[in-house]
Amino acid sequence: MEPRIREAMLQNRQKIIEAYSGVLKTPEFAESIESDTAGLPHTEARLRIWGEALHGIIGLPAKPPKMIDGRISFAGF
Repeated sequence: MEPRIREAMLQNRQKIIEAYSGVLKTPEFAESIESDTAGLPHTEARLRIWGEALHGIIGLPAKPPKMIDGRISFAGF
């Protein structure tokens, strides 16, 4: 894990725990873990949903992964 992300997560530990708990309750995330967990669309959904929630807390410049031409693309940090 990138050190600045780890540090930001440690500084916001309780918010991260609460966000993850909230993400688990969203219908789209629930669907992505309840059916075809290995499929690209569900994998992308999990990464995107959690990435957006995480970004909202730590605020580091990172774009969540997304599907482009049938592949998961991640632009990085």
